[in-house]
Amino acid sequence: MSFVPKVLLRIKLPVTFNNDRIIPALYFIELEKKFVKEYGGYTRVIPPSRGEWKDKRSGRVYLDRSISYEVFIERSRFEETVESQLDDLIEDLKEKFEQEAIDCYYFDVTSTDFSQRSFFEENCNMSCSI
Repeated sequence: MSFVPKVLLRIKLPVTFNNDRIIPALYFIELEKKFVKEYGGYTRVIPPSRGEWKDKRSGRVYLDRSISYEVFIERSRFEETVESQLDDLIEDLKEKFEQEAIDCYYFDVTSTDFSQRSFFEENCNMSCSI
């Protein structure tokens, strides 16, 4: 097995709008389809995490429950195309999820290099369609 340079992109999304209405599951499903189409896959980290944050202007403390998504992207592809599109992605998510901010960060990692097909062919004694 070999290892390759990648970027781990992590996006945290709230499970409720700012007025405490639950965000429809369809919003998350659409985003997950986008991750698969544009980046080849994702990992949804569940259950929702819980945190609090303080509004600097009002001093009010808010409860924050969110779901994190992790997306591994080959470093060269990230640098050539994805990085320049992140601002647009975040702005789209802020609008759709009705948020003032979306937590997004990324960092360099070294990760196993395998495609879904080759991994299963090399490591599984079964045939299946995915």
